[in-house]
This record gives sequence, structure tokens and C-alpha cells, in this order.
Amino acid sequence: MKLTLKQQAILLELLKQGDEFVSLSELAEKLTVSVRTIQREIKGMEKLILEDFSLTLERQIGEGIRLEGSETQKEYVRKKIEESKRIDFFPFERKTLILQTLLTANQPIKLMALALQCKVTTATVSSDLDEIENWLKTFQLEVSRKRGSGVEILGTESSKRQAMSSMLADNLSTDELMQLLRNRNASSNAEENISQRLLGLVDQDTLQMIERELNKIFEQMKYPLADSAYIGLSVHLALALERIKNGDAISFNSDTLKELQGSMEYKVASEIVKRLEKEFGFPIPVDEIGYVTMHLMGSKLRSSFKDELVDIEHSLELKSKAKEILDRCALELKTTWDSDNEALDGLTTHLGPALFRIKTHMSIRNPMLPLIREKYNKLFLVVKKNCMDVFSQIDIPDEEIGYIVMHVGAALQLSDAAFIWPNAFVICSSGIGTSRMLAKQLRQEFPQFEKIENISMFELDKVDIDHSILISTVPLPKIDSEHYVLISPFLTARDKEKVHQYLRQIRFKLGLNRESKDLNPVREKTNKIHAPITQMKKYTHIVYELIRNFQLLSLENKGITKQTSLKQICSNINPQLTETEVELLVAQLLHREEMGGIGIPNANLALYHSRSDMIKKISFHICSLREPYAIHSMTGEEIQVEKLLFLLSPSNVSKESLEILSEISILLLDKTAIDIFQTGTRENIVFFLEQHFSQYIIQQIQRRDDL
Repeated sequence: MKLTLKQQAILLELLKQGDEFVSLSELAEKLTVSVRTIQREIKGMEKLILEDFSLTLERQIGEGIRLEGSETQKEYVRKKIEESKRIDFFPFERKTLILQTLLTANQPIKLMALALQCKVTTATVSSDLDEIENWLKTFQLEVSRKRGSGVEILGTESSKRQAMSSMLADNLSTDELMQLLRNRNASSNAEENISQRLLGLVDQDTLQMIERELNKIFEQMKYPLADSAYIGLSVHLALALERIKNGDAISFNSDTLKELQGSMEYKVASEIVKRLEKEFGFPIPVDEIGYVTMHLMGSKLRSSFKDELVDIEHSLELKSKAKEILDRCALELKTTWDSDNEALDGLTTHLGPALFRIKTHMSIRNPMLPLIREKYNKLFLVVKKNCMDVFSQIDIPDEEIGYIVMHVGAALQLSDAAFIWPNAFVICSSGIGTSRMLAKQLRQEFPQFEKIENISMFELDKVDIDHSILISTVPLPKIDSEHYVLISPFLTARDKEKVHQYLRQIRFKLGLNRESKDLNPVREKTNKIHAPITQMKKYTHIVYELIRNFQLLSLENKGITKQTSLKQICSNINPQLTETEVELLVAQLLHREEMGGIGIPNANLALYHSRSDMIKKISFHICSLREPYAIHSMTGEEIQVEKLLFLLSPSNVSKESLEILSEISILLLDKTAIDIFQTGTRENIVFFLEQHFSQYIIQQIQRRDDL
């Protein structure tokens, strides 16, 4: 195959997306490479996939890219990639492969054997195992590493099955699982494709036989099941049968099993197990009936609470109980809760399955419980006390209380200042470019942020990463991906969802409340009088120097490279720089471009920005190109630019100077500003900047005076 391994991986991700658009930054995250790498590989493969497979890439500003072509051609590409011999694995594939190998092994496996399988060193495998171990803790599993014997996963059979199911759900789409149920055409060479390797957890013939039997049973017994629940049950049964054949037994609480025997779900589960015993020719332990019953009941609960009133726990009564919990907690904390339906419905929906789990003695795990108790101990105790009062006949374990705390805390936060978000830090490579554009949009979309601060990557070491919100326009290789969210500077719909998801994940990891906030409200009277005057003087001087030194340049760039063009521009902007210093500055600008797009969507502008010790003062300049050149925009697509904007600053500069430079980048969200920068004379641009910054300075002083 002519496509490189990375191009094959990109194609597979696009195939998984189906008709959905995906951003380049999201592709980069999935494949653990840079956006620049994605851009380069896509550019190199477009012609190939058109010529060889009649497929094209459709781009949509603000959304990303998707694969266009017939389903037949897409399936053909998928098969060709699977047939192509894989030489190595991406990091996420490697960890999945190690997990799959260990979970299905009946004895310890040598570290060297895992390294050879993944084609990496034993040190790399050992590092992967550290991350795998953290993931396995959520299933009450642990990794045992013993010199001389090898590596194995320790834990109950039930926990191992849960981990396997989670692996399948995390790595395979519903479409892929459904396709597996419907046909037998999957590749047999599991090493070629990590999805196929994962599907090795279950025998395909077994899965399809199960599907046929389930179809018959559900049709005969008039028991409807949603596609997602149907797939989940099929995979559960396939895993169970494989493990039973290997002698891995599972146990189910006998008292709970007796309680379940009168239910419709138990009757259906018994029939399923009976049919499968006959079909496969070996006995299935009665404990398995219990797990199938629980699976059916769980599926019923998930659909019922969304779509209809159900008898289980009586939804109207549950809603009353949920409201009572919120009312009691709000009263005790001397606050209120958001009385709209969202908060109440969320807690009501949670309580139904929660009470079912407690009633049937299902094991409840809450890996965040220690953190919740540490950071929100007061709220935890209040919620626990009131839950005990509301449900006086039920012993609710602390693990479940922890989940209820999340609902109550979120409800209280919506309308009251008892819980707030900490500062949000928006990061770009320099702190003066795209981050400020993004911050403005974030303020509009996420008003709950107490404060949004723009910083550069150089300033990250000053931030308490564990207790801050980090939103970045560039990858942060030294920070774990769970600690920040990577989005584009133009905050697309997909970006908004990524931020919402990130906030949901870290909500209860932050542990800050309003009492811990230091607004320093007491100020000396003299400071109140003199501070605005001093600030106005600072801002005015900075803006005056910036506008006075502004240059509108033009460059005859026909026949010369981008690097040479930038050298000539930087020499004109900073004539005091030596040739070596100019080369270093250009290298910095190009490095920033490689980290992510710098083109302004829907415009012919590109924004170069940098902070460097070589630069002695802040400056803003615009250069017109005689001949446009191609560049990647901030949303990933390739555009032609005719004007280059430069925001330059020393490494060490005042906060006010950075604010002024960043304000210019915000202007690139405004159509009027873009039009002026594209077509205006120097006089037009200077007049526009003077008018804008006059208003800006007044607003800044008023804001500071109000604090």
C-alpha cells in the first residue's frame, strides 16, 4: 500500500467517524501526534486516496474534515488497510494490545514477550504498564510484576470481564460491533489492526450464534431491547462463554439471585442461558443467569427513565424524594438550588438505578470517593445525613453518597456562590496571540468562569495544574492530557462540547469554593485614588509606542521561499538585529506555525506572534505579499494568505503590554477589523487602533476601579 502508517491510521479514524466531521486537533489527540503531523500526512495522502480509491476529503470551516465517497469504496479502503502489514503501533494501540494480552492470559507473561509483541523496548512496556495500572484500579484490578515469573492482572473474574467490556466499548464504535454481529468478513490477521485485535476477545462465530438466538428469544417473548443494550448483552454473553470454556468461573450473590427469580428479566435470562447451553453443548453456571438478568434490568432502567414512567421505585415518588434531598441540603447550607427541571431530573434519573443497585446488593465502585471526601467533606456529610433521613429504611453506602454529592453540588452551584470554578488559563505558545481570541469567546460561552487569564507555555510552571482549568490552542507535551483540553482558537461547536466534557470530568477534582477565594477587598484609600491614574498612564504610553512604531510593509516575494520572506520582513521590522538573531526569530515563528494553524478563517490573513529575548519592545506590523502562499488556518484547513500580521514582544514584559498585544489578536474576531487590516492604508489602520484602544483603556480602568 502506498499510504504511510500514519496516513492509514488517519484514514481509519475518518472511516470510524462516518459522515461526522472531525477536527485536526481531535485527530492529533486520538493518534498522539501533533496537528502539524496530521496536516502534513493529509496533504500527502489526498491525491493518493483520490487516484487509488476514488475518495475525497471534505472540509468545513469550524467543523473539520470528513471522508467523502461511496460506502463500497470506504469498505474497500478499510480492507486494504487491514491487509497491509503493520510494523509498529501508536501508543494508545500499544497499551490496548498489552491490556488485551494480559486480560486473556491464564498465566504471567514475561516483560520481554510483551515488548517483542509490541515491537518496543521493555522500558516502554514498563512505562505503559504504569498507566494501565491506573486504569485497571477503576475495576478493582491490579498489575502484578514479579521478577522471574512475569506480568499478570490480579482480580475477580467479574472485574476482568468488566474491563474487557469497557475496552471494547472504548475502542470500537457501535457500527463496528454491529458489523461484527452481521457478517464474517473481518480480517483474521489481528496484529494488523488494533480493532481486529480487540475483537479477538470474543469469537466471531460465537457472537453471531448468540445474536441469532437472542433474535429468536426476544421475538418469541415479545421483549424489545434498544440496539445499544442488544449489542452490550451480545458482547457480555460472548465474553462469558469464552471465559467459561477456559475454566474461568464467576460467582453471583445467592440471596440476590433468589430475589431476582420472580422477575420477567430472570425468565428471559433463563431462556437465553438454556438456548445457549443447547447451541454450544456445554453447561452454563446458574450464576450467569443472575448477571444476564442484571444486564436486562439495567437496560430497562436506562431506557425507562428517559422515555416513560415506570413502576420500579415509582418515578413520581423518586422525584419527590430527589426534591426533598435538594431542599434539605440547600437549607442546611443556607443557600438555594436551581429550581429548573434539569437539576431535579438529573438527580431523579440517578436515584432509580442507584436504589436498584443497593436493593440487589450489586457492588458499587466510586474511584473519586476519597477525593470527594477530602475536598467536599462538609457537603458530603450534609448529603449523607439528609439521604439517611429521606431514605430512612435503606442503608446507602458512601460510594453511592459520593455520586449523589456530585448531583447536589452541581445543582447548588448553578444558582448560588457556594461553589465556583477556579481561574481558567488559556494557553498559546507566546501568550499574546490566539489565546486572547479564544478567551473572549470562552467568556461568552462559559460565564461561570471566575476569571480567564492568558498565559504562554513558558509560564505554565507558575500554575497549580491540579487546581486550575487549562484550555490550550497548542499541545502541551509535558502535561498529562487529562489535565487540559486542546481546542482551536475559534471555538467551534465540537470545541465547545470538548470543553463541556472536560469540565464535567474535572468538576470534583478542583475542590475550590468561594470561601477560599482571595479577592483582597480591603484597599487603602490612597490606592483607590492613584491606581486608576497610574494604570491609565501605563496603558496610554504602551498604546502610543505601539501605534507610533506600527509599520505597513509590502514584500515582492515571487520565487522566494516562506523562510526567506520571513527573514526579509523581520529584518525590516527589527533592523537592529544581527543576521543570526533574525534567523533565530524566524525559526521561532515557523516553529509556532508547525504547532498549529495561524491563518485566520474566512480571511486572507495569517497571525505570526512570538516572545523572544532578541526583541526589545512590543510591536505590531502588517506585511502585504505580492504573491499569496498557502498556510493552515486555525481551524485546520489550508488557505491562501496575502497579508501577514506580526505581534512581537520581549520575553519579559509588563502584564499591561501583553494585554494590549492580546487585544489586537481579539480584533481578528471582528469583521470590521479584518476588513481594515486587509484593505486599509496605514492612516486608516492607525485611526482604527487609536479609536479602539481609547475605549479599551477606559474600560480597563473602570473594571479595575470596580474591584
